[in-house]
Amino acid sequence: MPTSSRSFATDDACGLLSDADVRAVFPGAAAGVRETTRGKYGIRACVWETRGGRFALQRWTAKPGTVDNEIRGMAAGVLDPLKPAARNSVRYEALAGIGDQAMALVEAQNPSAGILADAAMLMTQRGDQLIELQSSELGRGDRAGALQSLSTLGRAAVARL
Repeated sequence: MPTSSRSFATDDACGLLSDADVRAVFPGAAAGVRETTRGKYGIRACVWETRGGRFALQRWTAKPGTVDNEIRGMAAGVLDPLKPAARNSVRYEALAGIGDQAMALVEAQNPSAGILADAAMLMTQRGDQLIELQSSELGRGDRAGALQSLSTLGRAAVARL
């Protein structure tokens, strides 16, 4: 069933996840803090400091059906630009039941494969609203557990759109 687009307070990315939601995955995480540096591009973000780094949520408006392109664009940020084959090292997972469409990736740093940093991302879309979740900490651990954590947080965020 298609989901209609809803308007939201464009400065309220922190309203999509509670601190309790985040602490269930990242025990001891600090309270979420609104991050506004990309606001001029229509991107709103919230950041939680965790024991192993940061967990971030970003949201913006885009044409429906752009999840695949968006996550591949974000993944490029951790790939070695001098190794074009690095993009083939990333394993993308389509995830059901999270918004209209969702994809995730979880990869540990692997310079020989062209992956320059630990990365765990989930990109989901509901109507014209995109949500991206990002954590390097989850990229260092168990892949299946990281995908489950991203899925849980993604479902919670989409439910609050």
